Amino acid sequence: MPYKRPGLDDELTIAPEDYGELEGDILGVSKNWRIIATMNVFDKNLLFEMSYALMRRFAFIEVPSPPDEDFKALLEDWSAGDNLSLEVAKSLYRLRKVRDLGPALFRDAIEFSRKRADEAPIEKPDLILECFYSFFLPQFEGADEPEGKELYKTIAAEVGQVQRAELRRVLRAVLGVSDFRVAPVAEPEAESTSIADDVDAE
Repeated sequence: MPYKRPGLDDELTIAPEDYGELEGDILGVSKNWRIIATMNVFDKNLLFEMSYALMRRFAFIEVPSPPDEDFKALLEDWSAGDNLSLEVAKSLYRLRKVRDLGPALFRDAIEFSRKRADEAPIEKPDLILECFYSFFLPQFEGADEPEGKELYKTIAAEVGQVQRAELRRVLRAVLGVSDFRVAPVAEPEAESTSIADDVDAE
């Protein structure tokens, strides 16, 4: 390893504790030593560019999203009684029908919503779009035309006509979606503050 510890001249070398006598600055590791790394779903496509000789030294464990019941409890907890941030999260929760999105995105969106609303007045549809652009749209990189249309349909159902026009422009520019012909989207209705009622009603 091309690293040296402060005050030492030898480069640091990692070796098993029972390897025997070695010269230099040795960092001994036990048989229980493990490397843990994370990889998101999109980067998983690059996984098999690694050689099999390297891959076989690791165990690959897929960590799925929490069940809906646990997911809902997390959103309720993170919103801490702030109805607007919870409603925004509930609206964006429907994106999980398009792709399996983990809870961290929703936590960030809730925190952003709360701070953004405190900074200046903002309507819920505009806040939904701001959260979508900031946290969720990057997760759909590489989406094909059908997935892009489903993405539009999902968000369009939560916002008004003005936001839909902006949404079409962004999805066309970022994802290359060209066909937005979907069934007419109803204007969003007032939602209850119970996420269980809102999400399960679908």
